[in-house]
Amino acid sequence: MVGGLEYALEDRPHPPKPRKLDGKQEAFLVATACSTAPFMTNSLDNAAFSRAVGKSWYR
Repeated sequence: MVGGLEYALEDRPHPPKPRKLDGKQEAFLVATACSTAPFMTNSLDNAAFSRAVGKSWYR
């Protein structure tokens, strides 16, 4: 092993990556993720979802 364990575990600088979202998109994403979703509104309930995927996932 070249460099040993310490070398393998060391976090080296990474090249910068372009942003995938602009500021407005990021703010919308955070606000949406942190908001309270309506309970079972326009979505499958547990039983319907289980039938759709073919198993009981919530037990």
